[in-house]
Amino acid sequence: MYFGTGFRPAYAYRLRLGSDRRGRLLAADHVIDAETSSYETFTEDVLGPGQSLYSTAAVRQSYRTVPLDVNSPIWMLECYTVGAREFGRHRRSSRPWARRDGDWLIGMGMAAGVYHTAVSPARSRGRLLADGTAVVECSTSDMGPGTYTSQTQVAADALGLPVRAVDFRLGDSRYPRTPPHGGSMTMAGVGSATLDVCDQLRAQARHPGREAAAGPQRPHPPRSGHLLLTASGHPSPRCPSAWG
Repeated sequence: MYFGTGFRPAYAYRLRLGSDRRGRLLAADHVIDAETSSYETFTEDVLGPGQSLYSTAAVRQSYRTVPLDVNSPIWMLECYTVGAREFGRHRRSSRPWARRDGDWLIGMGMAAGVYHTAVSPARSRGRLLADGTAVVECSTSDMGPGTYTSQTQVAADALGLPVRAVDFRLGDSRYPRTPPHGGSMTMAGVGSATLDVCDQLRAQARHPGREAAAGPQRPHPPRSGHLLLTASGHPSPRCPSAWG
């Protein structure tokens, strides 16, 4: 039960900033002490945003674990409502420069939000039919977040077709391979592959007889005159051909 529900580890996060005399940020020093259990080491990638959120010439980061007699933490979403209540955001004044501590201006609230982009190689294939409809296929899954809907929208937008004219198919191991469904990377990976293949199909439709500039293709014989164009797409050079 404890592993299934878990908790977010407590952190002691120290940040030091360095700037020039004009106030331009030049350096950042991030140090985190994070709790973990005494029987295994749990870490989170919480230092990643500090590497890219601001343009700084020098960044140093340190993540240290502190073993405690607790269960191992797990990944959980932060609750901003609870956080806002704890530091008293409801007492915040909307007037700029309202809070001071001597010569220091005291801010309250969130200045920025950042989330990492996880991308894994994905492949997709598509067919543009003579009746003005399209079929796009890949072996991803839809466990509830709306992959059917999102990928259909991506394909329809790229092809300039209404959503009802796109048949997006998934969940079949005979379709081009995709990464596991998780880590918020389906749209980044599968969505990019879908966009790539649809861009190729649209380019072929605009210039009949000319091969699309990107991606390998294999022509399919027409079936009763319905098949117009076919292409395969993958957004990463690490991906082999979707027809391989």
